[in-house]
Amino acid sequence: MFKTAQDRILYSQAVEYIEQGRSDLVPPQALDDYRARAC
Repeated sequence: MFKTAQDRILYSQAVEYIEQGRSDLVPPQALDDYRARAC
């Protein structure tokens, strides 16, 4: 699913921020990755 451990960590951080309603702290590329994996 993830190419590297770093990818997994960044994805986990993005999910955490989104769940907390703090998506403004998530880099745009991480949001794109989150959307792609959520579908």
